[in-house]
Amino acid sequence: MIKYIHNFKKEAFYIKKGEMRMKSRRFQYILSMFLLFFLLPTIVLAKEEITLKADQTDLEMGDVVTIQGTSSSLSNKKLYALTATFNYDQAIFETPEASDFLSLDDSLKVTYSTQTQKLGFISKTGQIPSTLFRVQLKVKKKATVGNTYIGLTNITISDGEEKHSLPQSTLQLLVTRDALEDEVLPINQPNQIQEAKETVMTVLTTMPIIQILAVILIGLASVAIYFCLFKRHRNRLIIVLLSIGGISFLALSSLCFINFRKKDVNQDGERNYEDAENIMSYILEGEEEIRDANKTKNASKQSASLFQQRFQYDYNNDGYIDVKDVANSVQQTTEASYRVELSARKEDSVYVEKQAEQIILNFHATISPKETIQKVEVNHQYYPVTNMGTYYSVSVTAPKSSGVHTFQFSKVLLSNQREIKTNFSLKKEILKAIPYVDLFNINDDKNVLTFRLEDQDDAFLDGEVSIMDDSGVEIFNEALKQENRFEYPFEEEKMYSILVTASYDLDTDEFNDKTGQQNLYKNKEIYSHSFSVDSHYEFIISDVMITDAIEKGEKPKVSFNSSNNKNLQVDYIVVDEKEYDITAQQDSHYEVLLDDIDTSTFGKYQVDIDQVVLNNYKSFQRTTDYEIDSLTYHVLKHAPTVHSIALQNQQEDKVITATYTLSDPDKTLQKLNAVLVDSTDKIIDIQEDIAQQKQLTFSYQNSIDGRYRVKFLATYNLGTDRHTYQDKNIGEEEILTQMDIYITQAVVKNHFPTKGEPKYTVFYQVSLSEALKNSVSYNELAGVTLNGLNYDGNKGNNYSTTISFTVPSESGVVDLKVDRVKLRYENYQGVSSAFFSVKPSIVQIDVLKDAPTIENLQVLEEDYANQSTTFQFDVIDDKGGFESGEVEFNHEIQSIERGTNTITFHQIPQDETLQLNFYGDYDLDTNTLK
Repeated sequence: MIKYIHNFKKEAFYIKKGEMRMKSRRFQYILSMFLLFFLLPTIVLAKEEITLKADQTDLEMGDVVTIQGTSSSLSNKKLYALTATFNYDQAIFETPEASDFLSLDDSLKVTYSTQTQKLGFISKTGQIPSTLFRVQLKVKKKATVGNTYIGLTNITISDGEEKHSLPQSTLQLLVTRDALEDEVLPINQPNQIQEAKETVMTVLTTMPIIQILAVILIGLASVAIYFCLFKRHRNRLIIVLLSIGGISFLALSSLCFINFRKKDVNQDGERNYEDAENIMSYILEGEEEIRDANKTKNASKQSASLFQQRFQYDYNNDGYIDVKDVANSVQQTTEASYRVELSARKEDSVYVEKQAEQIILNFHATISPKETIQKVEVNHQYYPVTNMGTYYSVSVTAPKSSGVHTFQFSKVLLSNQREIKTNFSLKKEILKAIPYVDLFNINDDKNVLTFRLEDQDDAFLDGEVSIMDDSGVEIFNEALKQENRFEYPFEEEKMYSILVTASYDLDTDEFNDKTGQQNLYKNKEIYSHSFSVDSHYEFIISDVMITDAIEKGEKPKVSFNSSNNKNLQVDYIVVDEKEYDITAQQDSHYEVLLDDIDTSTFGKYQVDIDQVVLNNYKSFQRTTDYEIDSLTYHVLKHAPTVHSIALQNQQEDKVITATYTLSDPDKTLQKLNAVLVDSTDKIIDIQEDIAQQKQLTFSYQNSIDGRYRVKFLATYNLGTDRHTYQDKNIGEEEILTQMDIYITQAVVKNHFPTKGEPKYTVFYQVSLSEALKNSVSYNELAGVTLNGLNYDGNKGNNYSTTISFTVPSESGVVDLKVDRVKLRYENYQGVSSAFFSVKPSIVQIDVLKDAPTIENLQVLEEDYANQSTTFQFDVIDDKGGFESGEVEFNHEIQSIERGTNTITFHQIPQDETLQLNFYGDYDLDTNTLK
């Protein structure tokens, strides 16, 4: 019985142990899932990427290249923050400053650290524009020639909830310069972008703050439960509950307080975008300091301070400081409640000239949390604003009428696209127009002078008119009225002068308490003129013509000849009651553009020249002084056009496909054909009656080379019998069937030159397409760009040249890569040349190794008794060229090897002159070239 019980206990223990194992496995599974959730690697979104673009890819020393980072795939995503490392070849480019990185969108903040080369982007709107940034890099004056790069690595984005990594982006560039005399040819080795290494954090730093507090809370609660259950305290259940509740309350209160302070990262009392900018700056520049402090165990105070800083910048309490914290801060700030208060700028004037088309409104703005204004709604219309530093400025459309106008600011649009209502207004007064004299006229027959005072805005107060003869005697002085008429026996051939003065007030006096009467003018001259009276002008107008036909939107032009016996010029004409100034004049011939006539509608129209006015204000009327017929012109229909033409050459099928868009808004097209022609306009293929088609296919028989064109030939009528056009070219596009320039021959002097060999030559020949020969004047190959250096060549024939250079001083295979050629043309006007990119041509040379040599030869020991001598020497080899060797002394031969050799020879006779002979097998090339 005892034995059975014993076995049973063992069995029971075994079962319990199995249960414990099973529970342990469950715990491990839950822990694994927990770690998998919190330590999940960052997901790489392959479809989303940033592309780098340059305004030029071929650079020379001292050039400035503009780099743009673009991403159409990110522009429709919700993103608040992005970080990346900006890589560039520091041996090639000068160091950019943080201010060199610009954003083209006010809602996107770009920061850059020159120490870490990290870029940071903060989007206030949650939207990333298609163009992220623009930066200009300058090539150093002593930069190394060859391929170089610009790149973005470690690209991380966040929408506030998750963070993702994007693939790196690389842009390859070429740096060239003119080769110097006797310069060694560079070996062209492209630089490689170094991948950024990720640093693994400790378990403590990766554990979220909430988890740490939860562990502490559970530990304290466990201690309380232990004392109550196992120490058998009375009312233990109440103590347990109170302990857990109290600890929970204290922990949650502390957590809320800490988190509240963490939301205000820079401790300025506000949640604003400066918090996100502080976190971003810390990510770009401060992370290395944290890591260094953690490695320095004796720097306890510094580590504690940096840990507190890390805790403060860990905005979302996940143990990391990264783009998610920036995104969370931006998101919180964007969703915060904003207060905007606008106020007037006291330095501004309240008056605006009448003729102004725009009015500048300046104002101060107080925004909480801190933010900038992008637009303001003024009188129910949005206008962009300009941030002047201490105030804002907005240009609004000026009202047409004079008087005091109120500009009501009802809304502001912040840079984060938050729209905030406001109630603010500014008053501006549009000044009245200055009174002026119009319709000045002298009736020679009746000796009557008349003119009208134009006072559009009732600014006129009073005035007077003074007329004097040629001796300065005043013959009239009367008050100025709206309609003025003076009758006097003016003498012919005698000069008179008139002076009109007026007093006027240009404002409404509403702001006089602040500005005074600054717009009140007394006795100001508004008109003066000298005139004479003569009734015998012998005025003639002849050869009057108008543009026969014009297209919609164009303006007709009137031309005529005119003369008079006073040699006065025509000042303007009146056509259908509208004045038109003279636009062109030569002797007695005049041209006038009727730019006030509406020509938007097809049809036939007539106009009349009602009046011709000379530059002394003498007017001649069509009904009394001259007679001419009405002028007739036609407004034609719009001609059809073909645009958006795209051509594609499919050499395998020997066809060229064309897609295009036909535009014929006025239905004038009668027939449309398309032809494929070569550079001499020879027709290769034709497609007829294609008005209803959208894609064409042209065939050719033989291989084609050069520039070919597809021309669209139309027959159409624009509305009159004289305006029918047949086979009119209404659109064409050119296609290059092969490269314009390509290298047809590259011949080296020999494939195995010696190190540093001077004036080593390569012969190059290029071929130009017939179209290029016909379109450019370059007729000589003047040089090439070889491995990044520009070499001038010796003059050759048939687009050929020979260049020379110094062979590199290192042995091995060298690529001679030509990717640009220099064409040249010379005539009596001078010499012109230009570089053209070509399909790269690469020939290889194998620079021979140095032949093995024997150096440091010395006698270590001479044993006269045993007739032996020991030598020591070095076999010097260049990159493995030495294969085997022997040394001979007194007819005794021994093997030698690469490096230091110690060899003893025997049976050496005394008092004889003997010689050491070295023999070897060696290979001086790499055996890679045939």
